[in-house]
Amino acid sequence: MILALRQTILSLLLRTVPVGFTRPANYDTLHLGLFTTMPADDGTGGVEATGSSYARVAKAASDANFNQASDQVTNVAEIQFPLLTGSLPEIVGWGVWDNGGVLRWAQPAGDLPVAFVAAADATRPG
Repeated sequence: MILALRQTILSLLLRTVPVGFTRPANYDTLHLGLFTTMPADDGTGGVEATGSSYARVAKAASDANFNQASDQVTNVAEIQFPLLTGSLPEIVGWGVWDNGGVLRWAQPAGDLPVAFVAAADATRPG
């Protein structure tokens, strides 16, 4: 019962709305952002990254953007933040906002995964 409830809540927030439920308008678009200081458990005290061309990224709550397996949801669509310039802040976690405030936040265990795209005309340093 609890697993089914968690699956329904995750679908309601991130994917196709389950039959019999209505998603509040605030949840149609999610905004993903990066933290330099994580919030406390009560949601206070977090510091979102700023400067260096940083901006939150919007993703629709849809099956095309998020995949669900059991009670875990992963992003299907790549989440790309603007290329940061200048001094780069240390990113320690991420947050998901709706139009009303922070929904959830997480601090990864271990190293943050690093993905990149190499251009054909890129030069190697040194």
